[in-house]
Formats: sequence, structure tokens, C-alpha cells
Amino acid sequence: MIKINLKKISVNLAVLALFVLPALVALGQGASVSSSGAPVNLPTGAPVGSGVSNFKIENPIKATNFEQFLADILNIIVQIGIPILVLMTIYAGFTFVTAAGDPGKIKQAKSMFFNLIIGAFIVLGCFAISEALTNTVADLGPITVPGIGS
Repeated sequence: MIKINLKKISVNLAVLALFVLPALVALGQGASVSSSGAPVNLPTGAPVGSGVSNFKIENPIKATNFEQFLADILNIIVQIGIPILVLMTIYAGFTFVTAAGDPGKIKQAKSMFFNLIIGAFIVLGCFAISEALTNTVADLGPITVPGIGS
């Protein structure tokens, strides 16, 4: 039977997400494409800022204030967490079905289900916190501090 090392898989996925994917996105944007989409041949030794390339880095964070930023981060956690919960539920169910009466495997499957419930509460808690923060900060409105600003 194939043994799955979830810790090793999660570390590899984290490394992929942190290092490889941003590099692929940067390469995919392509610094040598003009605004019309035609390729631009950059001359060797062109001075920086000479206008030869139309390369522009845009801010990927679309939030204009702190409440939107927090809501976006917590929504990303929810969007990543739900598929992971579904996959782990399938794996735990598979482990339970293939236990074939082995008390050790049944105990492992029950432990996985218990941990899945905790994980589901955490993911749903992120969603609830996101909604609560968004509504609370929106209700507070702008806060003025005496002596700061105009």
C-alpha cells in the first residue's frame, strides 16, 4: 500500500506557491511586449527609462482600505480551505472504508474526521470573522484623531 506523507506534500506545495508561481506569473506577463501586444526588440544597452519598453508592474491588491484588505485575506483562506477540506474528507472516508476492521486504521480515520471538523470550524470562523470585521469597520466609519491631519 502506498503511504502518503501529507507533511512532505504540504511543504512542497508551500514552496511551489511561494517561489515558483510568482516567477511563472512574472514570466507570463512578459516585459518585452508593447501595449498593442506586438513584441518589442529591446536594444542592447538601452538606458533605463528611455521608454523602449512598456513594462509596468501593477499592484495585485485591489483593496483601497484596511477592511477590504482583511476581508480579501480571510476570503482567500476560505477559498483555499474549502477544497482542502473536501479532499481530506474523501481521504479520511477512503481510510475508514479500507480499514477492513483494523482497530489502528479505524482509530486513525476517526482522528482524521475529528481534525476535519476542527478545520471546518476554523475555515468557517475565518468567513465569520471576515464578515464581522467588514461590517464593524464599515459601521465605525472614518475615525479622526485630534492633532493629526487637517
